Amino acid sequence: MASHTWVETIDVRIPSTREAAHELIDRCMATVEQYDWKNHDLFDLRLALEEALINAVVHGNGDDPSKSISFQMQISRTAVRVVIADQGQGFDPERVPDPRCEELLLCEHGRGLLLMRELMTDVTFEGTGNCVVMVKEKSSPSPSPDNRAGQ
Repeated sequence: MASHTWVETIDVRIPSTREAAHELIDRCMATVEQYDWKNHDLFDLRLALEEALINAVVHGNGDDPSKSISFQMQISRTAVRVVIADQGQGFDPERVPDPRCEELLLCEHGRGLLLMRELMTDVTFEGTGNCVVMVKEKSSPSPSPDNRAGQ
């Protein structure tokens, strides 16, 4: 993964509520949008942030508003790095069943980790699994018709 020069950082602790999570996502997306990201990258980032933050609220902190979530987002012109830590006991991400297996296809939950891994460039879990680090690299610009190789 390339090294980045972070030009902006959001570093906050929020109460463990869905409302606080959604407010933070809106704030983060408004900030990232200033750096000329493509719509599909913004969509991917928003969905991954929502999955990670709601997982922290619901699964990590057990929907307990007396707990909090530590959040840091670093933004460069070409990437975003996010660190989210809850106060839960953690989990082993390798033991989470694949939601694509036949017996889980109709379940309402269980797709968050898969989505995060598919939408972000890199996803790792630290410590006991109660801290996720996600990186999203900006998509390369599409070549203009005049700049394509071989022309």
